[in-house]
Amino acid sequence: TLVGRKEYINIEDNYTNKTTNFSILIEGSRYIIKSTPYHGPQRLRWNVLVIIPEADYMSFMYRASTWGAISFMVYIIITLVSSFFIAAQTTRPIEKLSNLAFNISLENDQIKGLSIPLEITSRSDEIGTLAKAFSDMGNKLGMTFSDLNKSRQAYKELVENINSIIMRVKPDGTITYCNPYGLEFYGYTKNELV
Repeated sequence: TLVGRKEYINIEDNYTNKTTNFSILIEGSRYIIKSTPYHGPQRLRWNVLVIIPEADYMSFMYRASTWGAISFMVYIIITLVSSFFIAAQTTRPIEKLSNLAFNISLENDQIKGLSIPLEITSRSDEIGTLAKAFSDMGNKLGMTFSDLNKSRQAYKELVENINSIIMRVKPDGTITYCNPYGLEFYGYTKNELV
């Protein structure tokens, strides 16, 4: 029997084999009670009661929920800041590499090699590896353009200085180019022949 100053609550008739929770009001104050069954020797049946003033329990719950909310907000802020930092560390070098790639075009025959910043090529992660490969590709591309220019110049000199007629003609018969020897041979200017 739970005894308050003016109240008596009989729980003997409400014995159960299950743990139960309930609350009672004693002199204007609410109490939370947890009842746990206990089977003692000689077939004794007991209920162990834990009684906590609701104000104490709720203040603990409010503190716990407040700390939980604060912890959650701190976690969100830390996550956002670290995400921003990681994204910045990843996207800036990739943007620089992307801009370098955009500036390379097959029409641009002035490539002498790519100048990738040292802070990107010195990295030891995937971005550094990509930057090194990109730099090598740019250097090879620059050498290829240089070789192509030399080859074009040699071809141009050969075509313009050979003592043979060299013409470029479309399938419909339109002449698009004739070397100087051919122009001299036919006696036309370039504009007249084309």
